[in-house]
Amino acid sequence: MPTVAEYLSQVPFLRSVPSVELRRIAPAFTKHRLAAGEVLWKYGEPALDMAILVEGDLIASANGKDVGRAKAPDLVGEAGAFIAGALRTATLSSDTGTTVLILNAPDLRALRFAKSAAYECFLEYALRALIRRVSATSRE
Repeated sequence: MPTVAEYLSQVPFLRSVPSVELRRIAPAFTKHRLAAGEVLWKYGEPALDMAILVEGDLIASANGKDVGRAKAPDLVGEAGAFIAGALRTATLSSDTGTTVLILNAPDLRALRFAKSAAYECFLEYALRALIRRVSATSRE
């Protein structure tokens, strides 16, 4: 089983982050394995962390309907992690066996204040994801 630092080094949107920094920030992440059908987060819960999906995929649902799917290597929960007081906008559950690396909001803020290259990558990815979601919604 890969270490957290090894997983981080395989994430495309973190490729510009030096490996020494990935090893330094790895302890801030919690590796969590979900069985098929297991829920990562529920709709309406406080959004206190985000996760990098490193194996498997997640189904997003709201109001009893599937609204999307995330596949490794994707970032999920990022909107809430960047916005204090945000609530989860969907329930995320594992479709297959899934592995995520969870980073809580205080550790994300610590990366920001440390001027971490990883923080900049997370922020850029989160903004691009938000643009994609808004664009997809406006086309419906």
